[in-house]
Amino acid sequence: MRGEALKKGATLTVHKFGASAPANVVFEEYGFTVENALKLAKGSL
Repeated sequence: MRGEALKKGATLTVHKFGASAPANVVFEEYGFTVENALKLAKGSL
């Protein structure tokens, strides 16, 4: 599935688990930001 998704665009997913910090810190560390999501979306158009 991941390979098919990458052929058609981009994915924003977690590839590792076990992080322990406030949610905003973990989200930033994993790249779950509005800016990154927009960059990925625009890149897949």
